[in-house]
Amino acid sequence: LTCITLLTVMVIVLTFTSIVPSLRFNALPSDGAPRYAGILFRTPQYDPLEEHSVREIEVEFPKATIVRRVWFHGAQPGAPAAIPIESEKGSASLKALLGLDAAERQVMRIQHEALLTGRWFEPGERDVALLPASLARKLGAKVGDTVSVAGATLSVIGVLDDFALQTARDLDGEPLLPADFAQSSLLSKRGEA
Repeated sequence: LTCITLLTVMVIVLTFTSIVPSLRFNALPSDGAPRYAGILFRTPQYDPLEEHSVREIEVEFPKATIVRRVWFHGAQPGAPAAIPIESEKGSASLKALLGLDAAERQVMRIQHEALLTGRWFEPGERDVALLPASLARKLGAKVGDTVSVAGATLSVIGVLDDFALQTARDLDGEPLLPADFAQSSLLSKRGEA
């Protein structure tokens, strides 16, 4: 009787428990012409994809160019960020940082419209930065200078057009630049979001 009861309970639990894979595909309509032919993987809350999810994508699409993007909003998620950036001639405080893969040149191809001076990232390159033109002016920085971002020293390899960065949209119509979660939270609390 005990064995039959255990088997019955197991069958009931397995029947009524759904097993959901770590990746789920949702097709979302988007306005306008896409910047590239491909697939955009993103969580609904813009959380980072887990490493095993990235590996699954690489296995599923072995011949694809896969690029990773990172939005860094500081150590306190949801809180207003103040990421310090300094050069020899000036300083500023940033709300967020955008990390791009060197292979982004083959995907979004933003370098064609945004790169004002300098060059794009090279594969495997580290400790380099592309600065928006407005930030470069505020810092008095140009290609070849170094900047310190939250204590890390980076070489400036290029300067990007602010308007091209602000208007760059991905396949889902969302901006390439990091979302301002602190501002969204504030507007939501005031009922304006």
